[in-house]
Amino acid sequence: MAREATSELRHAGIKKIIMLTGDNYLATQLIARQAGIDELYAELKPEDNTRKVTALDQQYGRAAMVGDGINDARPPLMPASPWVRPAPMSPWRQRM
Repeated sequence: MAREATSELRHAGIKKIIMLTGDNYLATQLIARQAGIDELYAELKPEDNTRKVTALDQQYGRAAMVGDGINDARPPLMPASPWVRPAPMSPWRQRM
């Protein structure tokens, strides 16, 4: 499912897909690779997310954030525009 999602994003014109997570780097490295993620930043705290999203937004001119809403507090994601959260019954949410 994740590989399909990244493929659809690339087909829509998204050039760079970056994963930010608070989870362990080794635990997420394989997932990122299998999903087709270009860059991985792991073991981040919410304030690290804020800084990283702000930096990415400045670096690339714009950034969008997709979060599951479980651990993604809105304030860290404020710099990203738009912010996307899968609906509770979406196929993405059902597979989480």
